[in-house]
Amino acid sequence: MATMDDQAKQAFTAASDWSKQIMTLSTGIVTLTVTFADKIFGDLTTAEKWVLVIAWLLYVVSILGGIWVLTALTSTLAYDREVVARDVQESQLPAFVQVFPFIAATLLIAVFGMLSLGDG
Repeated sequence: MATMDDQAKQAFTAASDWSKQIMTLSTGIVTLTVTFADKIFGDLTTAEKWVLVIAWLLYVVSILGGIWVLTALTSTLAYDREVVARDVQESQLPAFVQVFPFIAATLLIAVFGMLSLGDG
């Protein structure tokens, strides 16, 4: 099993916590918008529905990216050597796969909000 210094422990903890928080936000936003979109905003236009569907798909990609981040961090800990803070960089690609779809989906939710305000 890998050993690590305090800096590496902090780096792994921060990366793991950050990934979990984005996964939690993504899951919560999808749940709330799926549950309440029709009730809060009434009948949705075709454009609004497409914006929501694309946002939901991007959130799912973000959640899968988060799972990939956590898997990459865990596999790094399985090394039979001392793990250092820069080993967290091995989860850089999965982190991009998590964060960019999250940002795009959040922007689309904002667009959805603006579109739905225009209906009133």
